[in-house]
Amino acid sequence: MRIGFVSHIVPGHANPISSLARTLQARGNEVLFFSMPDGAPFATAAGLKHVSFAEQEFPLGSALQAQAIQSRLQGHEATMFALNRLGTLVTLCSDTFQQCLLERNLMESCSIRRISELG
Repeated sequence: MRIGFVSHIVPGHANPISSLARTLQARGNEVLFFSMPDGAPFATAAGLKHVSFAEQEFPLGSALQAQAIQSRLQGHEATMFALNRLGTLVTLCSDTFQQCLLERNLMESCSIRRISELG
């Protein structure tokens, strides 16, 4: 089975997702790790095949730039910065992710499910 994971590259998200992905890969599944370009080194280090998306919106190096900005913010301002950035990523996923998969011939058809939908 081919299984894809999408993650924002922050330890609290990427580490548990990559652990699950590696477990599924060890069981013989083909696993793809989708993220912004800055996620490639993380995925590669975890032994996962990486597929970049949102290259124009989040070019290589933009994650470090955002972390530098957020590290100088506090309280409500820091929270809003993170939520706005995450909101942009979620919008890109819901609006263009299936098309990205189809255009790159990664899937003939797409069924995107959130972990919460799987029970």
